Parts: sequence; C-alpha cells; structure tokens
Amino acid sequence: MNFRNVVLGFVLLLLGACSSVPKVGSLSNPFSKNRNVEAADLDSAANNDENPVEASPTDPSQTDPLAINRAAPAAPPTPPRFFVSDLMGLNVSQLDGILGSPSFVRREGAGQFRRYASEMCNLIIILQRDVSGRVVSTQLSSRGFIAGEPVLQTQECLNSFG
Repeated sequence: MNFRNVVLGFVLLLLGACSSVPKVGSLSNPFSKNRNVEAADLDSAANNDENPVEASPTDPSQTDPLAINRAAPAAPPTPPRFFVSDLMGLNVSQLDGILGSPSFVRREGAGQFRRYASEMCNLIIILQRDVSGRVVSTQLSSRGFIAGEPVLQTQECLNSFG
C-alpha cells in the first residue's frame, strides 16, 4: 500500500510539471521587460520603420549565405622553436642557454631536478649521468602551477618558452 502511494504521488508530480509547459506560439525575448512576446508582436516589430536597420551592401554574408563557410583560412601555426627530442641529452649550460635560468634546482648525487617556469607552465627536466659519465637531460615533463590544474602537454609547454 505504501509503495502505491509513492508511485501515485510521483505520477501526480510529473503530471503537474507537464502542465506548466509554455504555449507553443509564445517566444521569450530576454531583452524586453515583458518576457512573453507573441510571434505576431515580433513580426510587427520587424516591419517597424522607426528604427530601420540596413544591411551593408558590401557585407558578403548578407548577399551570399555560404560566405560564412568560405571565410579565409586562419594562418598556419608557427612551428615550434624546438621539440622535446631536441632537449634530450643536453647538459646544464646548454639547457640554461635555451630556456634561461631555472626557477628551482635540486641536486641528488650526480643528478639534478630542474624546474623552468614560463607564463603558462612549469617544465621539469631530470638530468642523470649517461653511459659516458656526462650529466645530461634524460626526462622532460610539464606541470601546472597549482596542484589539480589542467596540465599542458610537454610540447605545448615547450612552445611557451618562445
């Protein structure tokens, strides 16, 4: 019996919500004080000569409906100055020459953790000894400035060091 009352109450609630749907012929104008404007009122306002709005004859979108789709293509993006692979195997002075001074350095034995900051991201570079004994970059990654922020891809982060 309780279950029936719950179902009946839910059905009545749904029916009550459906009865408050606006009429099909009415439109809403967010700029008017009276937000329920009939379609006929909009037609008469469009034909009103008090405030005529003339289309510019030089505007191709007024004469050619497909002009919007034929807009000039955007300029191709500028190629990056360097790629992740270009920074692998570089020593400290080479990295600093390309990226500038790091914002943070932590030395761990012969290796280093270096953080370079741009306006958009932090670039993390790990340096370790390679097989010949030189301390070179072996890992690159990007991080945001605050934990939980969206992180740029490493290449996007590198592009911000222009």
